[in-house]
Amino acid sequence: TEDFGSECEVFAATSNTLNGKTGVFMSDMKEARSSEESYNVENAKRLWDLSEQLTHQNI
Repeated sequence: TEDFGSECEVFAATSNTLNGKTGVFMSDMKEARSSEESYNVENAKRLWDLSEQLTHQNI
């Protein structure tokens, strides 16, 4: 809902339990593993290449 839409993000940004951690996927106010598809290196490369093409940026 609108009232709780950013609750997890605010928790992640302000919680002392996550100090020093980066790249953590959060779900329901706790660390979680992201979807299997998010670990597909081939798809990540295709998305990166498409993003560079669409933004006319070579990063």
